This record gives sequence, structure tokens and C-alpha cells, in this order.
Amino acid sequence: MNIFIKKENFDIENIYIKKNNKIIYNLNNIQLLGIPISITNFTHKIINNIIHINLLDDDDILFFQKLDDYFKNKFKNFRSFFSNNKITVKCSNISFITDEIHININSLKTKEFIYYLNIITI
Repeated sequence: MNIFIKKENFDIENIYIKKNNKIIYNLNNIQLLGIPISITNFTHKIINNIIHINLLDDDDILFFQKLDDYFKNKFKNFRSFFSNNKITVKCSNISFITDEIHININSLKTKEFIYYLNIITI
């Protein structure tokens, strides 16, 4: 079963980061591994199994800006994942990209003491 968070119901206060840097989202008392989201209004380019998504919907833009601001405020050494209405996502299966992309923001990674989000397609 796939559960996706509706952006209008998203609450930043429901994010919990475990000691192993996995992101848990509390959705009506259901603990989800990561923040699963659907994106429907976008353009994209695929380069080496990486999708560069240009967001076109104002609600999507506000959602990702809010999420990016949350992590920038929580971690001093956080590398922003959202810039100029664009996000970058690791793609596990390119053939599933149609008019909708399902992604999961599932953990924080570190590289050379810099935090960044691990965002994958599902």
C-alpha cells in the first residue's frame, strides 16, 4: 500500500529524525519512513538516473521551500535541496515517470560534514 501526504495536510511539527538520520513522519498516528509526496505539475530532465524536476505548481513550490527552510534551520551544515523551483531526485525506475512523480524524502546523509536529504522515486 502506498501512502502519500497531501501537501495541504502536511505539518512540519510531525517530522522526527532518528539517531541514524532516518526521517519519520507522523501521519494521523501512523509512523511513515520518510515523507512520501506526489508531484503532478512539473517539467523534468533525466541525466544519469538523476531527475532534475522543475516545479510548476505554487503549492509544490511553497511546500518544498518550507521543507528546505526547516532543515536549513535545524542543521547548520545543511545543503539546500531546493533552488529556483527545482529539486533533484535519485531515480530507481525511469520508465514510471509519466504525468506524476512519487518521491520519498527518507533520510539525511552526510558527506564531508555537510547534511543533505536523500530523495528517491518510489
